[in-house]
Amino acid sequence: MKCSFASCNGALGWAQLLFCVALGACSKDLTVDTDIECEAGAFKCDGKTLQLCGEARRWATADICDTEALCEKGLAAGECAAPVCTAGERRCQGAELQICAPGRDRLERTICKSADDCQRGLLDGKCVAECVAGADCPGEATTCRWPTCEDGTCVVAVAKAGTRLPSQTEGDCLAVVCDGAGETKTVPDDDAPASTECAQVTCASGSAKTTYRSEGTSCGSGGTCDGKGTCRVCTPGELDGCASSTAQRVCGPSGAWQDRPCPAPTTRCDATDGNCYAGSVLVWIAGGGKQYGIDEHEVSTAQYGEWLAGKPSASGQPSVCAWNTSFESTCPATNGKAPVACVDWCDAYAYCKSVGKRLCGKIGGGANGFDYVADVARSQWYNACSSGGANAFVYGNVSDASACNGAQKGNGAVVDVKSLATCQSSQAAFDGVFDLSGNVKEWEDSCETETGENDSCRTRAGGYASPATRLRCDDQGVAYRSERADDLGFRCCSL
Repeated sequence: MKCSFASCNGALGWAQLLFCVALGACSKDLTVDTDIECEAGAFKCDGKTLQLCGEARRWATADICDTEALCEKGLAAGECAAPVCTAGERRCQGAELQICAPGRDRLERTICKSADDCQRGLLDGKCVAECVAGADCPGEATTCRWPTCEDGTCVVAVAKAGTRLPSQTEGDCLAVVCDGAGETKTVPDDDAPASTECAQVTCASGSAKTTYRSEGTSCGSGGTCDGKGTCRVCTPGELDGCASSTAQRVCGPSGAWQDRPCPAPTTRCDATDGNCYAGSVLVWIAGGGKQYGIDEHEVSTAQYGEWLAGKPSASGQPSVCAWNTSFESTCPATNGKAPVACVDWCDAYAYCKSVGKRLCGKIGGGANGFDYVADVARSQWYNACSSGGANAFVYGNVSDASACNGAQKGNGAVVDVKSLATCQSSQAAFDGVFDLSGNVKEWEDSCETETGENDSCRTRAGGYASPATRLRCDDQGVAYRSERADDLGFRCCSL
Protein backbone atom coordinates (compact mmCIF):
# COMPACT_ATOMS: atom_id res chain seq x y z
CA MET A 1 0.00 0.00 0.00
CA LYS A 2 1.35 3.43 -0.97
CA CYS A 3 0.51 6.83 0.55
CA SER A 4 -0.48 9.67 -1.72
CA PHE A 5 -2.29 13.00 -1.49
CA ALA A 6 -5.56 11.15 -1.90
CA SER A 7 -4.65 8.94 1.06
CA CYS A 8 -4.00 11.95 3.32
CA ASN A 9 -7.18 13.85 2.46
CA GLY A 10 -9.32 10.79 3.15
CA ALA A 11 -10.35 10.28 -0.39
CA LEU A 12 -9.28 6.65 -0.15
CA GLY A 13 -10.98 5.96 3.17
CA TRP A 14 -10.16 6.18 6.86
CA ALA A 15 -8.16 3.02 6.95
CA GLN A 16 -5.80 4.29 4.25
CA LEU A 17 -5.57 7.66 5.99
CA LEU A 18 -4.75 6.17 9.41
CA PHE A 19 -2.13 3.88 7.82
CA CYS A 20 -0.37 6.78 6.11
CA VAL A 21 -0.55 9.00 9.26
CA ALA A 22 1.00 6.15 11.24
CA LEU A 23 3.81 6.00 8.75
CA GLY A 24 4.27 9.74 9.05
CA ALA A 25 3.53 10.13 5.38
CA CYS A 26 0.77 12.69 6.12
CA SER A 27 1.37 16.05 7.73
CA LYS A 28 -0.82 17.42 10.43
CA ASP A 29 -2.81 19.20 7.79
CA LEU A 30 -3.29 15.79 6.17
CA THR A 31 -1.13 16.50 3.09
CA VAL A 32 1.55 14.22 1.61
CA ASP A 33 5.08 14.81 2.83
CA THR A 34 6.81 15.33 -0.48
CA ASP A 35 10.34 14.96 1.03
CA ILE A 36 9.87 11.21 1.52
CA GLU A 37 12.12 9.45 -1.23
CA CYS A 38 11.99 5.83 -0.25
CA GLU A 39 11.07 3.25 2.25
CA ALA A 40 13.56 2.98 5.08
CA GLY A 41 15.92 0.03 4.64
CA ALA A 42 15.50 -0.19 0.87
CA PHE A 43 18.50 -0.48 -1.51
CA LYS A 44 19.02 0.55 -5.09
CA CYS A 45 21.88 0.87 -7.59
CA ASP A 46 22.79 4.14 -9.21
CA GLY A 47 25.39 2.99 -11.70
CA LYS A 48 28.14 1.40 -9.58
CA THR A 49 26.81 3.19 -6.44
CA LEU A 50 24.82 1.06 -3.96
CA GLN A 51 22.30 3.37 -2.15
CA LEU A 52 20.45 2.69 1.12
CA CYS A 53 17.19 4.36 2.21
CA GLY A 54 17.73 5.71 5.73
CA GLU A 55 15.29 6.58 8.61
CA ALA A 56 14.77 9.97 7.10
CA ARG A 57 13.68 8.09 4.06
CA ARG A 58 16.30 9.65 1.98
CA TRP A 59 18.75 7.82 -0.33
CA ALA A 60 22.32 7.70 0.81
CA THR A 61 25.44 6.02 -0.60
CA ALA A 62 26.09 2.67 1.07
CA ASP A 63 29.03 1.43 -1.11
CA ILE A 64 30.74 1.90 -4.44
CA CYS A 65 30.85 -1.41 -6.34
CA ASP A 66 33.55 -2.35 -8.89
CA THR A 67 30.97 -2.55 -11.67
CA GLU A 68 27.29 -1.84 -12.23
CA ALA A 69 26.76 -5.55 -12.72
CA LEU A 70 28.28 -6.33 -9.30
CA CYS A 71 25.99 -3.72 -7.77
CA GLU A 72 22.91 -5.27 -9.37
CA LYS A 73 24.06 -8.76 -8.45
CA GLY A 74 24.42 -7.88 -4.77
CA LEU A 75 21.34 -5.65 -4.53
CA ALA A 76 19.11 -8.25 -2.93
CA ALA A 77 21.73 -8.85 -0.25
CA GLY A 78 22.25 -5.12 0.31
CA GLU A 79 25.94 -5.29 -0.61
CA CYS A 80 28.30 -5.21 -3.58
CA ALA A 81 28.78 -8.72 -5.02
CA ALA A 82 32.34 -10.06 -5.13
CA PRO A 83 33.92 -10.31 -8.64
CA VAL A 84 34.05 -13.88 -10.01
CA CYS A 85 36.99 -13.10 -12.31
CA THR A 86 39.51 -10.47 -13.19
CA ALA A 87 39.12 -8.08 -16.07
CA GLY A 88 40.39 -9.55 -19.35
CA GLU A 89 40.75 -13.02 -17.85
CA ARG A 90 40.50 -15.94 -20.34
CA ARG A 91 40.93 -19.64 -19.68
CA CYS A 92 40.18 -23.06 -21.09
CA GLN A 93 38.50 -25.82 -19.15
CA GLY A 94 38.89 -28.70 -21.55
CA ALA A 95 37.06 -27.63 -24.69
CA GLU A 96 35.20 -24.80 -22.83
CA LEU A 97 36.49 -21.27 -23.45
CA GLN A 98 35.78 -19.04 -20.43
CA ILE A 99 36.05 -15.25 -20.71
CA CYS A 100 35.44 -12.78 -17.87
CA ALA A 101 32.35 -10.64 -18.67
CA PRO A 102 32.85 -6.84 -18.67
CA GLY A 103 31.02 -6.60 -15.33
CA ARG A 104 33.26 -9.33 -13.83
CA ASP A 105 30.12 -10.83 -12.36
CA ARG A 106 30.18 -13.93 -14.53
CA LEU A 107 32.20 -16.02 -16.99
CA GLU A 108 31.00 -16.03 -20.56
CA ARG A 109 31.33 -19.64 -21.78
CA THR A 110 31.79 -21.03 -25.28
CA ILE A 111 32.10 -24.73 -26.04
CA CYS A 112 34.80 -25.36 -28.71
CA LYS A 113 35.04 -28.55 -30.76
CA SER A 114 38.16 -29.63 -28.97
CA ALA A 115 40.53 -28.58 -26.23
CA ASP A 116 43.08 -27.82 -28.97
CA ASP A 117 40.64 -25.44 -30.67
CA CYS A 118 40.19 -23.64 -27.31
CA GLN A 119 43.91 -23.31 -26.71
CA ARG A 120 44.59 -22.05 -30.24
CA GLY A 121 42.06 -19.19 -29.84
CA LEU A 122 42.67 -18.35 -26.18
CA LEU A 123 44.63 -15.16 -26.82
CA ASP A 124 42.00 -13.88 -29.22
CA GLY A 125 39.12 -14.98 -27.01
CA LYS A 126 37.51 -17.28 -29.54
CA CYS A 127 37.60 -20.88 -30.68
CA VAL A 128 40.09 -21.39 -33.53
CA ALA A 129 39.84 -24.54 -35.68
CA GLU A 130 42.99 -26.51 -36.61
CA CYS A 131 42.38 -25.93 -40.28
CA VAL A 132 40.15 -24.45 -42.90
CA ALA A 133 41.42 -26.50 -45.85
CA GLY A 134 43.68 -29.51 -46.37
CA ALA A 135 46.55 -27.18 -47.29
CA ASP A 136 46.61 -26.06 -43.63
CA CYS A 137 47.40 -29.58 -42.47
CA PRO A 138 50.87 -31.11 -42.22
CA GLY A 139 51.99 -34.26 -44.03
CA GLU A 140 52.90 -35.34 -47.56
CA ALA A 141 50.15 -36.07 -50.03
CA THR A 142 50.40 -39.27 -52.07
CA THR A 143 48.00 -41.19 -54.27
CA CYS A 144 47.12 -43.47 -51.36
CA ARG A 145 47.00 -40.95 -48.46
CA TRP A 146 46.77 -37.19 -48.05
CA PRO A 147 46.03 -34.64 -45.29
CA THR A 148 42.58 -33.05 -45.33
CA CYS A 149 40.45 -30.78 -43.14
CA GLU A 150 37.18 -32.09 -41.72
CA ASP A 151 35.12 -29.74 -39.51
CA GLY A 152 38.23 -27.72 -38.68
CA THR A 153 40.32 -30.77 -37.73
CA CYS A 154 43.22 -32.19 -39.72
CA VAL A 155 42.76 -35.83 -40.58
CA VAL A 156 44.47 -38.25 -43.00
CA ALA A 157 42.31 -39.44 -45.86
CA VAL A 158 43.12 -42.72 -47.64
CA ALA A 159 42.25 -43.96 -51.10
CA LYS A 160 40.11 -47.03 -51.45
CA ALA A 161 41.83 -50.36 -51.85
CA GLY A 162 42.81 -51.14 -55.43
CA THR A 163 43.35 -47.56 -56.55
CA ARG A 164 46.15 -47.67 -59.19
CA LEU A 165 49.14 -45.42 -58.89
CA PRO A 166 49.60 -43.25 -61.99
CA SER A 167 53.17 -44.42 -62.57
CA GLN A 168 53.42 -48.10 -63.52
CA THR A 169 56.08 -50.29 -65.16
CA GLU A 170 54.66 -51.07 -68.56
CA GLY A 171 54.37 -54.68 -69.59
CA ASP A 172 55.51 -56.35 -66.35
CA CYS A 173 52.16 -58.07 -65.60
CA LEU A 174 52.11 -56.31 -62.21
CA ALA A 175 50.38 -53.23 -60.84
CA VAL A 176 51.14 -51.03 -57.84
CA VAL A 177 47.88 -50.15 -56.04
CA CYS A 178 46.72 -48.66 -52.75
CA ASP A 179 46.01 -51.14 -49.97
CA GLY A 180 43.16 -49.12 -48.41
CA ALA A 181 45.29 -48.21 -45.37
CA GLY A 182 47.37 -45.50 -47.00
CA GLU A 183 50.19 -47.75 -48.20
CA THR A 184 50.94 -49.48 -51.51
CA LYS A 185 51.16 -53.08 -52.59
CA THR A 186 52.02 -54.94 -55.79
CA VAL A 187 49.40 -57.22 -57.31
CA PRO A 188 49.13 -59.30 -60.52
CA ASP A 189 47.81 -57.36 -63.49
CA ASP A 190 46.81 -57.91 -67.10
CA ASP A 191 49.27 -55.29 -68.38
CA ALA A 192 51.20 -57.69 -70.62
CA PRO A 193 54.04 -56.71 -72.96
CA ALA A 194 52.93 -55.93 -76.46
CA SER A 195 52.14 -58.92 -78.62
CA THR A 196 53.29 -59.25 -82.20
CA GLU A 197 52.11 -61.16 -85.21
CA CYS A 198 54.46 -63.97 -84.27
CA ALA A 199 54.31 -63.87 -80.47
CA GLN A 200 51.20 -63.64 -78.30
CA VAL A 201 52.00 -62.40 -74.79
CA THR A 202 49.58 -62.81 -71.89
CA CYS A 203 49.80 -62.38 -68.13
CA ALA A 204 49.34 -65.23 -65.69
CA SER A 205 49.70 -64.78 -61.91
CA GLY A 206 51.91 -61.75 -62.34
CA SER A 207 54.23 -63.24 -64.97
CA ALA A 208 54.33 -62.88 -68.73
CA LYS A 209 53.65 -65.96 -70.83
CA THR A 210 54.68 -65.93 -74.49
CA THR A 211 53.18 -68.22 -77.09
CA TYR A 212 55.04 -68.29 -80.41
CA ARG A 213 53.24 -68.82 -83.67
CA SER A 214 54.42 -71.77 -85.71
CA GLU A 215 57.43 -71.40 -87.95
CA GLY A 216 56.41 -70.51 -91.48
CA THR A 217 53.21 -68.68 -90.48
CA SER A 218 52.71 -65.66 -92.74
CA CYS A 219 53.31 -62.28 -91.18
CA GLY A 220 54.07 -58.70 -92.13
CA SER A 221 54.60 -57.87 -95.77
CA GLY A 222 55.59 -61.17 -97.28
CA GLY A 223 57.39 -62.43 -94.17
CA THR A 224 57.11 -65.59 -92.12
CA CYS A 225 57.33 -66.30 -88.40
CA ASP A 226 60.53 -68.02 -87.36
CA GLY A 227 58.90 -69.96 -84.51
CA LYS A 228 60.79 -67.83 -81.99
CA GLY A 229 58.61 -64.73 -82.10
CA THR A 230 60.23 -62.84 -84.99
CA CYS A 231 58.67 -62.05 -88.33
CA ARG A 232 61.41 -62.47 -90.91
CA VAL A 233 61.19 -60.94 -94.35
CA CYS A 234 64.12 -62.14 -96.43
CA THR A 235 65.88 -61.72 -99.74
CA PRO A 236 66.26 -64.90 -101.82
CA GLY A 237 69.63 -66.47 -101.14
CA GLU A 238 70.03 -64.68 -97.77
CA LEU A 239 71.62 -66.81 -95.03
CA ASP A 240 70.27 -66.85 -91.46
CA GLY A 241 72.61 -69.20 -89.64
CA CYS A 242 72.05 -72.86 -88.96
CA ALA A 243 68.66 -74.56 -88.96
CA SER A 244 70.30 -77.67 -87.46
CA SER A 245 73.75 -79.18 -87.10
CA THR A 246 73.57 -80.36 -90.71
CA ALA A 247 71.47 -77.67 -92.43
CA GLN A 248 71.44 -73.94 -93.02
CA ARG A 249 68.49 -71.57 -92.85
CA VAL A 250 68.29 -69.75 -96.16
CA CYS A 251 65.80 -67.54 -97.94
CA GLY A 252 64.15 -69.40 -100.77
CA PRO A 253 63.09 -68.05 -104.18
CA SER A 254 59.68 -66.97 -102.84
CA GLY A 255 61.23 -64.85 -100.07
CA ALA A 256 60.32 -67.33 -97.32
CA TRP A 257 62.84 -68.92 -94.98
CA GLN A 258 63.57 -72.60 -95.51
CA ASP A 259 66.06 -75.24 -94.36
CA ARG A 260 68.80 -76.31 -96.75
CA PRO A 261 71.05 -79.31 -96.03
CA CYS A 262 74.76 -78.55 -96.10
CA PRO A 263 75.99 -79.17 -99.67
CA ALA A 264 78.46 -82.02 -100.20
CA PRO A 265 81.22 -82.49 -99.34
CA THR A 266 80.37 -80.28 -96.34
CA THR A 267 78.34 -82.02 -93.67
CA ARG A 268 78.35 -79.78 -90.62
CA CYS A 269 76.73 -76.35 -90.04
CA ASP A 270 78.78 -74.28 -87.60
CA ALA A 271 76.47 -72.26 -85.33
CA THR A 272 79.11 -69.58 -84.83
CA ASP A 273 78.98 -68.19 -88.37
CA GLY A 274 76.18 -70.26 -89.95
CA ASN A 275 78.38 -71.71 -92.69
CA CYS A 276 78.66 -75.36 -93.68
CA TYR A 277 82.02 -77.08 -93.31
CA ALA A 278 83.63 -80.47 -93.58
CA GLY A 279 86.93 -81.74 -92.22
CA SER A 280 88.33 -80.68 -88.85
CA VAL A 281 86.24 -78.93 -86.24
CA LEU A 282 86.82 -75.18 -86.15
CA VAL A 283 88.00 -73.51 -82.95
CA TRP A 284 86.76 -69.91 -82.82
CA ILE A 285 89.16 -67.24 -81.58
CA ALA A 286 89.39 -63.44 -81.69
CA GLY A 287 91.98 -61.38 -83.50
CA GLY A 288 92.26 -58.17 -85.48
CA GLY A 289 88.95 -56.99 -84.09
CA LYS A 290 87.14 -60.01 -85.57
CA GLN A 291 86.28 -63.60 -84.72
CA TYR A 292 87.32 -66.43 -86.95
CA GLY A 293 87.67 -70.22 -86.89
CA ILE A 294 90.80 -72.31 -87.31
CA ASP A 295 91.01 -76.11 -87.66
CA GLU A 296 91.71 -77.78 -84.31
CA HIS A 297 94.49 -79.85 -85.98
CA GLU A 298 96.29 -80.28 -89.29
CA VAL A 299 94.29 -81.91 -92.09
CA SER A 300 94.71 -85.65 -91.59
CA THR A 301 95.56 -88.27 -94.17
CA ALA A 302 92.05 -89.74 -93.78
CA GLN A 303 90.34 -86.37 -94.32
CA TYR A 304 92.42 -85.61 -97.37
CA GLY A 305 91.90 -89.14 -98.74
CA GLU A 306 88.11 -88.78 -98.36
CA TRP A 307 88.26 -85.66 -100.46
CA LEU A 308 90.38 -87.35 -103.12
CA ALA A 309 87.89 -90.23 -103.22
CA GLY A 310 85.36 -87.77 -104.57
CA LYS A 311 87.65 -87.20 -107.58
CA PRO A 312 87.84 -83.41 -107.33
CA SER A 313 88.38 -81.64 -110.65
CA ALA A 314 91.62 -79.76 -111.19
CA SER A 315 89.76 -77.10 -113.11
CA GLY A 316 88.57 -73.97 -111.40
CA GLN A 317 91.85 -73.35 -109.55
CA PRO A 318 93.26 -69.81 -109.28
CA SER A 319 95.46 -68.78 -112.21
CA VAL A 320 98.62 -69.17 -110.12
CA CYS A 321 97.78 -72.89 -109.93
CA ALA A 322 97.14 -73.46 -113.63
CA TRP A 323 100.16 -75.80 -113.71
CA ASN A 324 98.69 -78.08 -110.98
CA THR A 325 96.99 -81.06 -112.61
CA SER A 326 96.83 -83.49 -109.67
CA PHE A 327 95.97 -83.22 -106.00
CA GLU A 328 97.49 -86.58 -105.04
CA SER A 329 100.01 -86.70 -102.18
CA THR A 330 103.42 -88.02 -103.21
CA CYS A 331 104.21 -89.45 -99.76
CA PRO A 332 103.88 -93.19 -99.11
CA ALA A 333 100.56 -94.29 -97.64
CA THR A 334 100.33 -93.93 -93.87
CA ASN A 335 97.69 -94.27 -91.16
CA GLY A 336 94.66 -92.03 -91.47
CA LYS A 337 95.31 -90.12 -88.23
CA ALA A 338 98.67 -88.76 -89.37
CA PRO A 339 98.77 -85.28 -90.87
CA VAL A 340 98.71 -85.29 -94.67
CA ALA A 341 102.05 -84.26 -96.17
CA CYS A 342 103.72 -84.10 -99.57
CA VAL A 343 101.05 -81.69 -100.87
CA ASP A 344 101.80 -78.37 -102.56
CA TRP A 345 100.26 -74.93 -101.87
CA CYS A 346 97.66 -75.37 -104.62
CA ASP A 347 96.55 -78.75 -103.22
CA ALA A 348 96.04 -77.19 -99.79
CA TYR A 349 94.18 -74.21 -101.28
CA ALA A 350 91.82 -76.44 -103.27
CA TYR A 351 91.04 -78.77 -100.35
CA CYS A 352 90.18 -75.93 -97.94
CA LYS A 353 87.89 -74.35 -100.52
CA SER A 354 86.08 -77.63 -101.13
CA VAL A 355 85.21 -78.09 -97.43
CA GLY A 356 83.76 -74.56 -97.17
CA LYS A 357 86.86 -72.98 -95.67
CA ARG A 358 90.02 -71.31 -96.94
CA LEU A 359 93.75 -71.75 -96.53
CA CYS A 360 94.62 -69.66 -93.46
CA GLY A 361 95.58 -66.14 -94.55
CA LYS A 362 94.62 -62.60 -93.61
CA ILE A 363 92.13 -61.92 -90.82
CA GLY A 364 88.99 -60.62 -92.49
CA GLY A 365 89.67 -62.34 -95.82
CA GLY A 366 92.26 -62.69 -98.59
CA ALA A 367 95.96 -63.46 -98.51
CA ASN A 368 98.22 -62.34 -95.67
CA GLY A 369 101.03 -60.01 -96.71
CA PHE A 370 104.33 -61.84 -97.20
CA ASP A 371 106.12 -59.57 -94.70
CA TYR A 372 103.40 -59.73 -91.99
CA VAL A 373 104.73 -62.94 -90.50
CA ALA A 374 104.29 -61.92 -86.85
CA ASP A 375 101.31 -59.54 -86.99
CA VAL A 376 98.43 -60.65 -84.72
CA ALA A 377 96.09 -58.14 -86.35
CA ARG A 378 96.66 -59.59 -89.83
CA SER A 379 97.73 -63.24 -89.80
CA GLN A 380 95.09 -65.82 -88.80
CA TRP A 381 97.77 -68.46 -88.27
CA TYR A 382 100.21 -66.35 -86.20
CA ASN A 383 97.46 -64.90 -83.99
CA ALA A 384 96.29 -68.42 -83.11
CA CYS A 385 99.80 -69.83 -82.56
CA SER A 386 101.05 -66.95 -80.37
CA SER A 387 97.81 -66.61 -78.33
CA GLY A 388 97.33 -63.09 -79.59
CA GLY A 389 101.05 -62.26 -79.40
CA ALA A 390 101.55 -63.49 -75.82
CA ASN A 391 103.60 -66.63 -76.60
CA ALA A 392 106.76 -67.38 -78.58
CA PHE A 393 105.73 -71.02 -78.93
CA VAL A 394 102.19 -72.34 -79.07
CA TYR A 395 102.42 -73.55 -75.46
CA GLY A 396 104.35 -70.62 -73.92
CA ASN A 397 107.47 -68.46 -74.08
CA VAL A 398 110.14 -70.98 -72.99
CA SER A 399 111.14 -73.81 -75.31
CA ASP A 400 109.98 -77.23 -74.09
CA ALA A 401 111.40 -80.16 -76.08
CA SER A 402 108.67 -82.52 -74.87
CA ALA A 403 105.67 -80.28 -75.61
CA CYS A 404 105.48 -80.60 -79.40
CA ASN A 405 106.85 -82.95 -82.08
CA GLY A 406 110.13 -81.33 -83.15
CA ALA A 407 113.67 -82.67 -83.61
CA GLN A 408 114.33 -82.57 -79.83
CA LYS A 409 111.29 -84.76 -79.20
CA GLY A 410 113.21 -87.56 -80.95
CA ASN A 411 110.32 -89.24 -82.80
CA GLY A 412 111.95 -88.85 -86.21
CA ALA A 413 108.54 -88.92 -87.91
CA VAL A 414 105.10 -87.38 -87.74
CA VAL A 415 102.69 -88.38 -84.97
CA ASP A 416 98.91 -88.57 -85.10
CA VAL A 417 97.10 -85.24 -85.17
CA LYS A 418 95.89 -83.97 -81.80
CA SER A 419 97.87 -86.68 -79.99
CA LEU A 420 100.08 -84.28 -77.96
CA ALA A 421 97.87 -82.61 -75.37
CA THR A 422 100.80 -80.37 -74.36
CA CYS A 423 101.11 -78.88 -77.85
CA GLN A 424 98.39 -76.22 -77.46
CA SER A 425 97.97 -72.83 -75.82
CA SER A 426 97.65 -72.61 -72.05
CA GLN A 427 95.34 -69.61 -72.42
CA ALA A 428 91.62 -70.35 -72.38
CA ALA A 429 90.83 -68.02 -75.28
CA PHE A 430 93.24 -69.91 -77.59
CA ASP A 431 93.42 -73.47 -76.30
CA GLY A 432 92.06 -76.44 -78.24
CA VAL A 433 94.17 -75.73 -81.38
CA PHE A 434 96.82 -78.50 -81.55
CA ASP A 435 100.22 -78.90 -83.21
CA LEU A 436 100.76 -75.35 -84.44
CA SER A 437 104.43 -75.95 -83.54
CA GLY A 438 106.11 -79.03 -85.04
CA ASN A 439 104.81 -82.28 -86.57
CA VAL A 440 104.45 -80.75 -90.06
CA LYS A 441 105.16 -77.27 -91.34
CA GLU A 442 101.93 -75.63 -92.57
CA TRP A 443 101.23 -73.73 -95.75
CA GLU A 444 99.87 -70.18 -95.34
CA ASP A 445 98.05 -68.10 -97.92
CA SER A 446 100.96 -65.64 -97.98
CA CYS A 447 103.13 -65.53 -101.09
CA GLU A 448 105.70 -62.98 -102.21
CA THR A 449 104.47 -62.90 -105.81
CA GLU A 450 101.44 -64.13 -107.76
CA THR A 451 102.97 -65.60 -110.90
CA GLY A 452 102.82 -69.39 -110.58
CA GLU A 453 104.57 -72.49 -109.33
CA ASN A 454 107.88 -70.79 -108.48
CA ASP A 455 106.36 -68.14 -106.17
CA SER A 456 107.84 -68.08 -102.66
CA CYS A 457 105.13 -68.80 -100.07
CA ARG A 458 105.22 -68.93 -96.29
CA THR A 459 105.38 -72.18 -94.33
CA ARG A 460 104.82 -71.96 -90.57
CA ALA A 461 106.49 -73.22 -87.36
CA GLY A 462 108.63 -76.17 -88.48
CA GLY A 463 108.04 -79.91 -88.61
CA TYR A 464 109.10 -83.10 -86.85
CA ALA A 465 112.75 -82.66 -87.94
CA SER A 466 113.01 -78.94 -87.13
CA PRO A 467 115.17 -77.57 -84.28
CA ALA A 468 113.54 -75.60 -81.45
CA THR A 469 114.37 -72.25 -83.09
CA ARG A 470 112.25 -73.22 -86.12
CA LEU A 471 109.24 -74.18 -83.96
CA ARG A 472 108.61 -70.60 -82.91
CA CYS A 473 105.34 -68.99 -83.98
CA ASP A 474 107.24 -66.17 -85.73
CA ASP A 475 109.44 -68.55 -87.79
CA GLN A 476 109.81 -67.24 -91.33
CA GLY A 477 109.75 -70.45 -93.33
CA VAL A 478 109.55 -70.28 -97.14
CA ALA A 479 108.90 -72.85 -99.89
CA TYR A 480 108.07 -72.72 -103.56
CA ARG A 481 104.34 -72.87 -104.32
CA SER A 482 104.85 -76.21 -106.10
CA GLU A 483 107.05 -77.74 -103.39
CA ARG A 484 106.11 -81.01 -101.65
CA ALA A 485 107.83 -82.54 -98.59
CA ASP A 486 107.12 -85.23 -96.00
CA ASP A 487 107.13 -82.59 -93.22
CA LEU A 488 104.93 -80.06 -95.05
CA GLY A 489 101.14 -80.08 -94.62
CA PHE A 490 98.40 -77.54 -93.82
CA ARG A 491 95.23 -76.66 -91.93
CA CYS A 492 92.23 -74.50 -92.90
CA CYS A 493 90.52 -71.43 -91.47
CA SER A 494 86.98 -70.10 -91.73
CA LEU A 495 85.93 -67.70 -94.45
